[in-house]
Amino acid sequence: LPPQPVEALFRKPFPAVMNYMPTGTPCIMLRTEVIQQVGVFDTDLHIGEDWDLWYRIGKKFDYAYTLDGMTLVRNHATNMIKSDSRAIGDKIKLILKHLPDLPDGEIRQEQIRRMRADMILLQEQLLREKRSRNDFASLLDHQLVPHSKRFKLGKMMLKLPRFIGPAYAAIIRGVGSLQRGAGIRHVDAQIVPSPNLEAISGQ
Repeated sequence: LPPQPVEALFRKPFPAVMNYMPTGTPCIMLRTEVIQQVGVFDTDLHIGEDWDLWYRIGKKFDYAYTLDGMTLVRNHATNMIKSDSRAIGDKIKLILKHLPDLPDGEIRQEQIRRMRADMILLQEQLLREKRSRNDFASLLDHQLVPHSKRFKLGKMMLKLPRFIGPAYAAIIRGVGSLQRGAGIRHVDAQIVPSPNLEAISGQ
């Protein structure tokens, strides 16, 4: 959201909020008829079901917003894990679900880039968990999968005996940490303000 004005109308917000979600679930106010039109949370998603709902609302309604922080979000070490295979798979499903409604352009290409990065991470997480790719075959065999050597190597590793996978995934993670110049950091607790959004009719 732009720094000014503090309160405004966000017209046709879907592409922008899919590119960057500016708020959180506790900050949303909706009229009942909005839910009646777009439906409720998609319970097939274990994470991202809130973003999915905001995307669907953003396709049919404008948003009114204020930048005044009216809620606090606490992130801490015992938050729900969002790096296991199921969570990564849901992130990919979420993008695939809404990608057809994005017009061609920079935002669409960025979503494809993010999804391909998650497809690589999904393969490597399956190796860490010693899981079969069968539950995620529809995602890992999608026509938009990356064509990078890393993805192809991960695909090959999934066909080998499962004891090999964790070692390979650990090496990949270690190399990535070295390239970034730092290991994984854990945030004990963080309180951040979040802007409020209200969906209003864009018809």
